[in-house]
Amino acid sequence: MSIRNKTLLVLVPCVLVMVVAQYVVCHVQMTPRFEHLEREDARHHMSTIRRALDERVGSIARLCRDWAFWNDTYEFVENHNQAYLDSTCTSSIFCQAGLNVVHYYDTQGKLVWGSNIDTTTGKAIVIDGLPPEGFPPDSPLVHHESISDSAVGLMRLGNQVMLIAAYPILTSDAEGPIRGSIVQGRLFNEAERQWLREQTAGESSVLAFDEPHSTDENSETGRELSFEKISRDLLLVSSSLDGIDGNPVLTLELTVPREITSEGRNVIWHATSTITIICLVLVAVAWWGLRRFLLRPVQGITEYVIALRQGVRGSRNLDTHRRDEVGVLCTEFDRLLTQLRDSEEKHLQSGH
Repeated sequence: MSIRNKTLLVLVPCVLVMVVAQYVVCHVQMTPRFEHLEREDARHHMSTIRRALDERVGSIARLCRDWAFWNDTYEFVENHNQAYLDSTCTSSIFCQAGLNVVHYYDTQGKLVWGSNIDTTTGKAIVIDGLPPEGFPPDSPLVHHESISDSAVGLMRLGNQVMLIAAYPILTSDAEGPIRGSIVQGRLFNEAERQWLREQTAGESSVLAFDEPHSTDENSETGRELSFEKISRDLLLVSSSLDGIDGNPVLTLELTVPREITSEGRNVIWHATSTITIICLVLVAVAWWGLRRFLLRPVQGITEYVIALRQGVRGSRNLDTHRRDEVGVLCTEFDRLLTQLRDSEEKHLQSGH
């Protein structure tokens, strides 16, 4: 095998090893960092939705508190006067406030008065999970240990979820004694879900609001969130939401485009491509230099020696003007040939 081929066998594997090593190192070192940024971005999207949901519940809580801390309500649960119902508890008011449920309970949890309506049509509806006679006295909706106690959040009623708020009924000065509890709620229906989807401003899409489920064994969890790579370009983020009783009510799922990881792959690819091109250029320069300054001179010496062996003298001349090792070799080899010629001539002369 010629020196040229041996040189290529050294250079080509070196380039391949360098390119592969660079890609592996970038992939191992940088990909986890991009994925970490991706998860942080997903947490931001989920936090945006949860804050929006909290604000939605908070608006109901503020309305419920205003009605609960009111002298008219305080008197109504005691005397059940019709004037209060005619002026306050009408379907138009409930529809305008977006309330599907408005219930009044006494201190024993018994229902004093209640209304379940469809806020779109204003017609009465049946909501599973709301017992017509009332709740047990220890229910968080009707049991208030103090005048500052309340129950605000989510609650599963049958196969539905409700944004709900319950406050103790007090005077307008927020003084007791507590005469009961007022409960107001809004069904977590498709309209509410669509509103939450819009809070992501198109950066992610809410897939579903499912019943609580266990975390998939192939997913990652962290800080109350679960992450699952459902495709090369999409990340599924899940968050379990608890109800006012402390138990999981539903699971919020949304998809986030894996733009950060995709950009990271592009960065790694461009870096690898750039380094590959640089390596190829360096190899080309090295190969040109080796051929120009080493391989061709060595090939010239080889052809010169072969010509001498074949008795063709003077067909080629060695380059004795070089100032490197090849030049020294040529010079010394030329001197050796000169000495051999001189010795041969002397031998021939002495023979005569």
